Amino acid sequence: MSPTPLENLTEMEAVLSRPDHPGQIHHACTLALAIARQAPSGCVAGLAYRVVTALNMNREPGASFEYLMALDMALRSLRYALENGNTEDVAA
Repeated sequence: MSPTPLENLTEMEAVLSRPDHPGQIHHACTLALAIARQAPSGCVAGLAYRVVTALNMNREPGASFEYLMALDMALRSLRYALENGNTEDVAA
């Protein structure tokens, strides 16, 4: 049985909490894409893709503050949507 989107999110948060863990951005992106594929709605899928976008910001030089803010907001929004059963198809 594959993990639920909420379980994937919890794993992603754990991966990202370990500073400088080799391959952590790639692993987190893989988990976010798994959440998007299993999303109960387009809104949740859009929020998962926002996490991927925020993770990709980390590759830009000098984007550390923007990256952290965007990633924090994307993760919080995704967690809220998953925990509160947000299944409405709302533009993300």
